[in-house]
Amino acid sequence: MFFSRLAVGATLVSQTLAIPVTVNHVVHERRDFAPKTWIKRDRLHADATLPVRIGMTQSNLDKGYDLLMEVYV
Repeated sequence: MFFSRLAVGATLVSQTLAIPVTVNHVVHERRDFAPKTWIKRDRLHADATLPVRIGMTQSNLDKGYDLLMEVYV
């Protein structure tokens, strides 16, 4: 009797935890396709500068530089 109650309880808990949670993501810019005039050729020069915009939440602004440098290395 105890085992069957425990099994039912464990099943309910596992099903409750398995429910997907909706996360709201915001897409600021989107490229639906690459222009046909783009041709993959050589690598960029190591000193080339590419403009990049990164959207972060307010709570992570102080960590932005450190996180970027982790990816850069």
